[in-house]
Amino acid sequence: MQKQLHETRTIRIFNNCTIHDFMTKLSYETWGNIFDGNDVDSIFNNFHNAFLRLFYSSFSKKKVQVPKKDSSKISWLSKGIKTSINQKRELYLCSRNSNNPKLKEYCKLYCKRLSKVIREAKILQYKKQILTSQNKTRTTWNIVRSETGKKTEKEDITSLSINGTLIQNQQTIANFFNNYFATVAEKLIKSNHMDK
Repeated sequence: MQKQLHETRTIRIFNNCTIHDFMTKLSYETWGNIFDGNDVDSIFNNFHNAFLRLFYSSFSKKKVQVPKKDSSKISWLSKGIKTSINQKRELYLCSRNSNNPKLKEYCKLYCKRLSKVIREAKILQYKKQILTSQNKTRTTWNIVRSETGKKTEKEDITSLSINGTLIQNQQTIANFFNNYFATVAEKLIKSNHMDK
């Protein structure tokens, strides 16, 4: 059998156009008949139903193919750790339905030990990655991003306040940064000489 490299996920489409469509539909909705009445539960249910109806009509669903996360590519995830994770799951299910305090305590200790083992395995793997990489700073930041789940987003500077005036010209902003960083060393040297 051939392994599937992608899995299908259903997502909602959020962009400026769909958000504008949703806001327009909200503004045209007649809310008077929804908020009429004295029963708080029925008012909330009416509001919730109207809101969801507009939400689902504006933000449609779309099926996309995403690459499958292959656990064999996670280098710190060994067979022993996989076995321990499965054992932890079985222990948890047994202790959840049991009134035995010793079993519950054992399950807690097992979970703590397993999390320590996983943390140590990750540390060893990440140290190995950093030591063997050509660009250690980039590798370190990639590890931090993978652990925190954050993706890099490029931020564009659209405006900058220079001496109290707001500048939006990109070339002027770039020239200001270049001039500042080209002369900052000289200014530091001069200020150190004046202090002595």
